[in-house]
Amino acid sequence: MIITLVAFFTHGYAFAFGGGNSFIGLQYFLILDKTNVVHFFFNYVRCAVATTLALGAVNERTEPIGYLIAAYVFSGLIYPLACHWIWDQQGIFSPTSTSSPAQDHAGSGVIFLLGGATAAVSLYIIGPRDGRWSSHFKRKAHVQSMVVLGGGLQMLGFFGLAMGAHPRLLGAEGGQLLGRAVVNLLHSASSGGLYGLILQRFDKNYYDLDSMSSGAIAGMVAVGAGLDTYTPGLAVMCGVTASLFFFAVRRLLCAIKVDDSLNIIPGYLVPGAWGLIYAGFFSDGGLIGGHPQVLTNNLIVMLVLLLWAVVMYPVLSMLMCFGLLRVPQFVEKQGIDKIRHTLRQPNTATMSLN
Repeated sequence: MIITLVAFFTHGYAFAFGGGNSFIGLQYFLILDKTNVVHFFFNYVRCAVATTLALGAVNERTEPIGYLIAAYVFSGLIYPLACHWIWDQQGIFSPTSTSSPAQDHAGSGVIFLLGGATAAVSLYIIGPRDGRWSSHFKRKAHVQSMVVLGGGLQMLGFFGLAMGAHPRLLGAEGGQLLGRAVVNLLHSASSGGLYGLILQRFDKNYYDLDSMSSGAIAGMVAVGAGLDTYTPGLAVMCGVTASLFFFAVRRLLCAIKVDDSLNIIPGYLVPGAWGLIYAGFFSDGGLIGGHPQVLTNNLIVMLVLLLWAVVMYPVLSMLMCFGLLRVPQFVEKQGIDKIRHTLRQPNTATMSLN
């Protein structure tokens, strides 16, 4: 949150919403007036969420200085430019564009696909946990109460992303739009979570709260692109299919030995990409709404965001080469919290002499 605020206030917001041209914004560097301060805060929160996804996948084996540098680059350059292309009125894929309009209302692509794709790059550069794929690797059990608490807090945060994306919150029409967005979000989360619970039962022969929470999150990520126009039935179908994709991709990653311990790729990247495709088909501004070009543009946006995330590859590679990204092996084995963040015990002999 701290490094994202510094980067986004210094130049990130200017790149994202500073006018200029269809590629980059050129105003509001270190300056905010009273007309756009609320808009800045909301989009800073969006940026912080994307940054958390981009680098959180490898957080437990990352040097703090490397994390801060990479987070600054992502939140100050990578995310703002993608945000400008799709959400700014002058952006290439703005919904109001007359040439290439795209549909991503609450960030399935800009926030979650981009953040998840950058997380995939981070996972590739930093590599798996030490001994992850050996037969002697011991995984620590999750604290289920914390899993449920985290899932609930994410759902609460999704309400803010869904409602804040509307430009007009007052008046009867705005209230109806907000109501539809929240109801669709709940439908997609509930269907995704329930389907995740059922899939886990069929797959492992037991019920699992972690799978239910992950399925619900995948549903909320996917429905975001078009939740302002879906009917509740379409939102339910979106949540169910997103949960299916989550389980399929999670199993695939284990098969090809990708160490994604937080399920960023199956829980955010893949549902985010599916959300763009789903909105291109089923939103009012998509194929069934009589706008087939939106489906094409959403597919292009998906590819552009995936390729744009690869820009982080040289940044992370350079940090890795200079030893600023991954912690040493002994630190990883004992735990970075224990080695780097534990308060040192005072020297009792020195204290007695003093």
